[in-house]
Amino acid sequence: MYDLPAVPSKNVTLVRHPQHLYEFIFHHASRESLDDWYLYVEAIYQFPSETVVRMLIDTRQSGDLPLQYAYQKARQALARHPRRPTPMYYVFLTRPDRPAVLRLLDTFIRLLGTKDKVHYLYGDRREEALAVLGQYLPLPH
Repeated sequence: MYDLPAVPSKNVTLVRHPQHLYEFIFHHASRESLDDWYLYVEAIYQFPSETVVRMLIDTRQSGDLPLQYAYQKARQALARHPRRPTPMYYVFLTRPDRPAVLRLLDTFIRLLGTKDKVHYLYGDRREEALAVLGQYLPLPH
């Protein structure tokens, strides 16, 4: 079993769910928040490529993260880990008044050229987000 390191952070909280489902709650919209999150991402990218990884990215509290910085960090991490788990499954959960930001985020994700599956939800829909990610369970061995 693979696990994530403990990252003491005031910027992002990790909630661990069974079977590699990770919920990240951002508290601040900053580069430092993304740096803290990428410590986890770098660890996840070292899991075996067949690992089914699911992430809920919750920015309802923090607001919009610096997307250009996030894109740069993503490109660097993907270059360092060409054999990362693929595809990965994401739900981005944000405030209901932010659909334009999620469209921009979607554009950045497409430019990265991954095979990841991404969903976008707004408002108080955490349980729905977890249910969406629950569809992508690992195959039994």
